[in-house]
Amino acid sequence: MQPLTKPGPWWGGFFLLPEFQPIYDFETDDFSLWIGVELGKILAPGRIAYIKPGWGIDNSELTDRKSTFEVGFRWFF
Repeated sequence: MQPLTKPGPWWGGFFLLPEFQPIYDFETDDFSLWIGVELGKILAPGRIAYIKPGWGIDNSELTDRKSTFEVGFRWFF
């Protein structure tokens, strides 16, 4: 996780979390990649809101992910 701003008022607590997934399909002997970038905000201790767009790279199968978009909220107890 890479902090983008210091914790603080409404403009603070933003972070960036890259995600990289190499995918190998052994049935078709095919290799592809998926890259996602999570941009989030720490709302309070243990509470995080985020968005995560993602893109498939070098997809050759119809079932491979071309793009994704995730919106979420995490609440750690």
